[in-house]
Amino acid sequence: GDELGGVAHAAGRVLLVGGGAYYFAHALKATIPHLETARAPEFATALGYLAIGQNATEEAWARNRG
Repeated sequence: GDELGGVAHAAGRVLLVGGGAYYFAHALKATIPHLETARAPEFATALGYLAIGQNATEEAWARNRG
């Protein structure tokens, strides 16, 4: 994207994750009005990867094992 939020501005939904969300959400919302902050943003990335792993097929796990 660009520093003006051009890419995020065109998205239908922008979800802010990570511990920095507590510090930067207000400033980012000025540029990206439809910005949403995840519940417990400091855990959102880890929980997202957990959900992907839990829903991955055995075939996908086998492919990633090498």
